Formats: sequence, C-alpha cells, structure tokens
Amino acid sequence: MQQHGYRILARNWRCTEGEIDLVAQEGEVMVCVEVRTRRGLAALDRAAESLNQTKQRRLLRLVEIYAAEHDLEEHPWRVDVVLVALVGHEQAHIRLLRAPWLDA
Repeated sequence: MQQHGYRILARNWRCTEGEIDLVAQEGEVMVCVEVRTRRGLAALDRAAESLNQTKQRRLLRLVEIYAAEHDLEEHPWRVDVVLVALVGHEQAHIRLLRAPWLDA
C-alpha cells in the first residue's frame, strides 16, 4: 500500500461493530482498506465476490465510526479493496481495487 502512495494510519482497527483491516490516507482522501484473501487459482475472483452488500454496508458503518472517533467526518473518504490470492506455498498474487463498488 505504501508503494502505491498510501500513508498507513491504522492496522486492524477494532470497535464493537467490527474491524477495518487498514486505515490509510492518499493525498487528502482517507481510505478504508478491506483485505480479502483466498487460496487457489480462482482466488482473486472468489475474494472479490465475497464482498456482498451486507459486508459493504458494514464497512461503511465502520468508516463512519472511525471518522467520528478521530474527528475526520469532514475529510473525503473512500473504500478500497486488496485482493490476495495464495497459490502454492510461497506465491501470492495481489490486486488493489480503488473504490470498486462505492465511495464512502
């Protein structure tokens, strides 16, 4: 993420309603990053498909809570997804999707 210009603000941030894998900043935009990991050759597709509407709504709610707790409601937000496919013992394929389904 840092190689893509993100500044990591928090890892595995938790509250009573769930967890945000990464909270980052890219320029002036605050970014909630959801990491989805699966195994196998079709893993990237399966990882993307695992983000159903319920999980998307939960992520947006977590962004609202994080923003309120850190006085960041006025900043622009979006939700990015990192898809990780594990193939074999040591091979990982990673794809970054910038705001693939909705802006926060």
